[in-house]
Amino acid sequence: MCIDGSTTGVTSAGGNYFESVWGWDENTAYGYDSTITVTSPITVGKGYWVYLGQTFGTTGAITYNVSGNLVQGNVNMPLAMTPTLGGGGFNLIANPYASPISWTKLRNGNANVANAIYIYNADVGGTTSFVNGVSSHGAGVGAQDDIPMGQAFYVQATSATNLTAQESNKVPSNTGADPLLKTAKINNQNGDVFWLDLTGSYDYDKTAFRLHSGTTENFDMEWDAHKFYSSPGYIGYPGVWNKRTAIASKIGSE
Repeated sequence: MCIDGSTTGVTSAGGNYFESVWGWDENTAYGYDSTITVTSPITVGKGYWVYLGQTFGTTGAITYNVSGNLVQGNVNMPLAMTPTLGGGGFNLIANPYASPISWTKLRNGNANVANAIYIYNADVGGTTSFVNGVSSHGAGVGAQDDIPMGQAFYVQATSATNLTAQESNKVPSNTGADPLLKTAKINNQNGDVFWLDLTGSYDYDKTAFRLHSGTTENFDMEWDAHKFYSSPGYIGYPGVWNKRTAIASKIGSE
């Protein structure tokens, strides 16, 4: 890994400039902040970008060890309403516990926080989302209500507020291997959903479209998620990378 202040510094194995760990600054236009060093403190509940893999682009499963003091009890996570990408108010936070948590339980109906969460997945080359029962990319690939231990994710605040992680937010599973069985009528509470894929020789993307009678005509923070087009760069390309092939719906006729 290439971290400022380490033995490798910010030079990758191929000799290119690269930083393996990035912070997120809600007070800048794009949010990405590459000032993380080996001596930077890790704030519980704050999210960070970490590039870790065996090969460029995709990677196999990696087993890692986590050490340190166990986080228990309430964890307060302040959210700022600032001019970051996607319309403002995006904050990068993280699951502070050594256990999966539920986004629905963490949000706890806070009307100052939109109902969508966003998680980047390098294997699909983009940011996935989950909002009100629907993932943009499906189980095992996209963001879900269950958030794994240590996972960072974006939330959007509509005004300055706080989310407080609690022991009651914890859930026993972070996979879709053992879901509760539900009737078709209950599942239909999410509305009619279809996923659209776009695949080329080197480019690919996927998104979900929902038809639901309870939604509004414009962006609805209870049912809709934004489409993210950028990430903090690639090896040899410092800075924000936004040259993407992407699928998204559009508000308005223009």
